[in-house]
Amino acid sequence: MHILQIPNTNAFANRNGYKPRYIIIHGTAGGSNAEAIAQYFKSTEGSSNPVSAHYVIGQDGEVVQCNSENDGAYANGVFSAGHDPWWNTSINPNNVTISIEHCKPAEDNSNVLTDAQKASSFQLITEICQRWNIPTRWADGDGGITGHFSIDPVNRSRCPGPYPWDELFAALTSTQKGNSSMVPNGWHDDGTTLTDKNGATFTGAVRTTILASNWDSNNTYIGARRLDQPGHGVLLEDGRWGSGDILFFASSAIAVAWHPDPALTGGQSLTNDTIIVPIGNELLWAHDIITANNRQIIDLQTQLNQANTHATDLQNQITALQQQLSQAQQTNGGLTQQQQQDLKSKIATLVSDAQALQAEFIK
Repeated sequence: MHILQIPNTNAFANRNGYKPRYIIIHGTAGGSNAEAIAQYFKSTEGSSNPVSAHYVIGQDGEVVQCNSENDGAYANGVFSAGHDPWWNTSINPNNVTISIEHCKPAEDNSNVLTDAQKASSFQLITEICQRWNIPTRWADGDGGITGHFSIDPVNRSRCPGPYPWDELFAALTSTQKGNSSMVPNGWHDDGTTLTDKNGATFTGAVRTTILASNWDSNNTYIGARRLDQPGHGVLLEDGRWGSGDILFFASSAIAVAWHPDPALTGGQSLTNDTIIVPIGNELLWAHDIITANNRQIIDLQTQLNQANTHATDLQNQITALQQQLSQAQQTNGGLTQQQQQDLKSKIATLVSDAQALQAEFIK
């Protein structure tokens, strides 16, 4: 999903070593535009009351990010009397939560979400849960999703106000059953970079492909091959061979095509076309054989082009000698009989050479 960035510094850097286990739903109690709310957060930097949230969702569905998910946004204040009993009050709640503000013009947060707002909220929550393996249920001591009221029922009992909780959890359940865009167990995704168990990182089309493919968590990265030379390539959807990369994993490979048009950044602009193929020692062997054969074909093509050039030169020499002989015969003795015989012999030799060259490549 598209997320506009309006960052601020109102956050605990690196969460003081903690990881997010909860998503907290908020209502802004004023305002309808996400960018305006994000700019307000930014304006409080360095003030006596700096505030923020990781994300703001406008009534038009626009999503703005204000803080990295790796940091604890200044969003939840402190625990008040009557908070849910499973919270660990020895830990600052901002360091274990990701907070999402929903623009609501009413000061009591009584507005219901617009359809666009709800769609963006559900998608964002789904992606965050997948990135951080946050439980997709009502929050408890092990993590989950809840509202600001869970932390501060005294001052934030109406935050977020009306929210379609049942629809949210139904949507999350449906997504889980479909295994859509799931982060493999033991891997981590921060929204732009996916990291496997061994620390290998993936972005762009490769990240998207893995998240959408019910990827085996043990199918970790091994290495890559750059395919940008003659005889190497990635098969594109239209049947052409283009340049690209092949990323090898424990049990599969991902081929990533570059744009075939060399006018576009030297032919190295990613097309976002990826192909997943199962792989093993046999397929690796086959890939090497195909690569070697492609090189041989390129070499033979080069030799053939050189031979054609040589054949053309021979033909030009034959033509020149034939013209010379013809002119000599027309001048009635311009050449001695021996000279004419020598020319005929040269022509015969050149013809023989041309025939031998042709026969060599017919084989």
